[in-house]
This record gives sequence, structure tokens and C-alpha cells, in this order.
Amino acid sequence: MGVRDVEELVRPVVEAAGLELWEVSFRKESGRMVLRVLLDRQPDDGAARTRAQISGVLAGRYAHGVSVREVTWRNGTLRPTNHFQDSITVFLQGGRMRIVKLDGATTTVTRKTGDVVAESRGGDADHRDAVDAPVRAIVIDLHDNVVPGIANESGYPDAFPRPGAKKVLETARVLVWDYTFVEGQPSPMHFHPRDVVTIYTEEGAVTATTPQGVQTVNNHHPGEVVFNQRNRAHTEQLSRGKVHIIAVELK
Repeated sequence: MGVRDVEELVRPVVEAAGLELWEVSFRKESGRMVLRVLLDRQPDDGAARTRAQISGVLAGRYAHGVSVREVTWRNGTLRPTNHFQDSITVFLQGGRMRIVKLDGATTTVTRKTGDVVAESRGGDADHRDAVDAPVRAIVIDLHDNVVPGIANESGYPDAFPRPGAKKVLETARVLVWDYTFVEGQPSPMHFHPRDVVTIYTEEGAVTATTPQGVQTVNNHHPGEVVFNQRNRAHTEQLSRGKVHIIAVELK
């Protein structure tokens, strides 16, 4: 699939939102190809909806087994939740949430910033909103077309676990790691045997260096989500700001 194919897929979604599609491009970063879709500026909620719609359109054509959407729950606005597939939710902004079942039963839960929650397909549908301030999260939907990991024959250790990384969740589908880059402490040269969805929560930059010595500086911002394919080796070092990640490895 090329740039023109992506433009044909996403342009109807963008124009239906009253926006302008500025650019579609594939760029090589840290030895991988990254798809970027640039739109004109809009309020955060509109941007989130449009990104979610584009993610849904592309999910059927990019067979990596996942799609990603950003969700904001606000007080007094109940949003429907349907459990059509397994999902992982990473909370970027925590708070109290109200969950209303179809029979009217209501519960209140508290989610902290950084919490990671797994939900299984087939559960009862419900509606949710925030009790107080808005609650914001990245939701990763896990589809049926599983892309399994590969054997690590690189001679380097797996990307995770690594020094400083904390495993926060494991299911039959994912391994989830919490990791903060520390200035002056590069990660060991490592190999990624699994596809990984990485969520960034801080503003900063990381320099990646391949075994061949090729360096790439990757700038990151809060709420950014990056899909990285398996079969990559590199070391990484903090080069600016603060970079904290939630890394969701796909089994």
C-alpha cells in the first residue's frame, strides 16, 4: 500500500469532519517505516474522534492485529462501551469513572494516571462517564488476526525485561511494561521479537543506535502512540527532556 492508497482511504473521513488533509507520508525512523497523516488543527475532542476513525479505516488494511483510539470521558456524557474484542486501556489522565450497565446498575471506579486495564471480549455492554474532571485514555483493540513473535537469533537480549522496566500486566495477548529513560543510562543493545505499541507520556527525545552505528533522533510528545514492528535491534538513550513509556508487546 502506498501514499495514494492511504489518501483514498482516509480522505473521506477527514473531509466528513470538515478538515483538510495536508500530507500523507511514509518515513523511515530507527530502521522502520512510520505512516504519518497530517491534518489541519482542531479542538482536542475532534482530533481524537478523527484519529480514531482513521485508525479504524486503516486497521482493516494494515494487518498487525491491533487498532488504537483515544477516548475522553466527561461528566454527564455517557459513552457506550462494547466488548467486541479484547482491549487494553492505558490511562493518560486518571479520575473517578461511573459505569452504568444496561440494567441500570451503577458502579464507580477510580483510575490513576498510568493505570493499565485489560478487558475481555464478550462482556456486557455498558455506558461510562467521568464523575469529576475528564478522564483520558488510549484504548488498544486486539483483533483476531494475531501476529506472533519470532525467535530471537540476534545474539542480543530481548527488549524486555530490561534494567529499570516494570512489568505491569500480562495476558494471553500482551505483555505491558512501564519504563522511564534516564539521562546518561542508555538501554542495552536489544532485539524486539514482538510487535509493540508504545505510548509516550512526556515531552522529550530519544536517540536510537543500530548495531551498524546508524543513529536516529526520535522526538516524542505526551499522548503519542507509535506502532513498532518486530525484528529490530538497537540501543536507545535519552537525548532531551523526559521520556516515559508504556510499552504493550503483542504476543
